[in-house]
Amino acid sequence: MFRRNNRATTTQVKHALSRGFTRQSNNFSVRIHKNSLEKVAISTFSVVVSKKVAPTAVARNTLKRRIRSALQQNRAPKFSGIYIIYAKKGATALTVSDMAKELSQLIST
Repeated sequence: MFRRNNRATTTQVKHALSRGFTRQSNNFSVRIHKNSLEKVAISTFSVVVSKKVAPTAVARNTLKRRIRSALQQNRAPKFSGIYIIYAKKGATALTVSDMAKELSQLIST
């Protein structure tokens, strides 16, 4: 689990959805909004897994934990901002190391 200052709030998510840009891969889609404040260098993250990806709550929560773990392994975004990570259907079959590689490519480019 992320620290409180690394978790995106509801207002931050709404802001990122309205003004951010999207990057996609085979298993993930990431909505990114760059932080306009130079003094604040904190990146916030939110993970979204829909019922279409994982039908049961147990599966959704497990996938969210695995994605958060992958982000914590390799959390070096190119710029500070708000990152909303959406899992796609293929993400359930990935290992945590594969998730970390794919997410680092999406976040760092």
